[in-house]
Amino acid sequence: MQKPYYNLDFGATMCKLQIKVNDLEVFMLNIDGQVASEIPLNGGIFGSGEQHIEIRALPLEGEKLLNPQANFHYQVKAVDVNTPNWDFIKSFGKHQIGPEPEPKPFLLSKGVFHADVPYVVSNWGDLGNVNEDDLKERLFRIYREIIDAGKKGDYNKLFAAIELTERRNALTLYLSEVEVKSRVDAIRKDIKEGFKMMDLDKHSVVEVAGNGRLCRLVRIDGNSALALENNETAEELIIELWLSQDKNNNLTVF
Repeated sequence: MQKPYYNLDFGATMCKLQIKVNDLEVFMLNIDGQVASEIPLNGGIFGSGEQHIEIRALPLEGEKLLNPQANFHYQVKAVDVNTPNWDFIKSFGKHQIGPEPEPKPFLLSKGVFHADVPYVVSNWGDLGNVNEDDLKERLFRIYREIIDAGKKGDYNKLFAAIELTERRNALTLYLSEVEVKSRVDAIRKDIKEGFKMMDLDKHSVVEVAGNGRLCRLVRIDGNSALALENNETAEELIIELWLSQDKNNNLTVF
């Protein structure tokens, strides 16, 4: 059985690059120079069918307009990770965006590709739109519960959220139980080696994604508001956390 992995083969120059699949951010990086790489898109693909991709080149952090050199190019490729050499399956059209002769606030490209995957994220089709009444207050309460417990040395709430997220990742990224355990254990190891819960930034804002079905808190820099830091190494560990709403209007980890 094929296990298609949909990758974005891209290059970007002098911009903050944001990549979304089905209105869900799967990648963001401040690129003060040039980068060429591939990233997996399966984390935003919840079943077979039409998939929507959106890529933005935003100004570098601290800037209001794009650098005159800002540009990006990309192509979606599918490979079969169920083969020893990750055999090529197919690719979709190449795109080149920018640079522009005049400074702009951003560059944008939208496209559609068809994915055939051997899985379905079972609860995705049942999710309704998040009720935005008091959403910021509800999100702040959930994040504070996780953060306050962590600051007291109790990371049970944090890892309960991480394990739910990794359960979904295991399905979409074809991860084994050993690989999932390794990913979770790596975070436990970071905590033992000095990473501590960061305070919740009071300026965090609500981001609604997944065409209205998912939500989270993000900092001003666009990163998830849930993070750990190591003061000795000045490193941050961003914890990606998305929440959805159940039939009783409760927010739960997606």
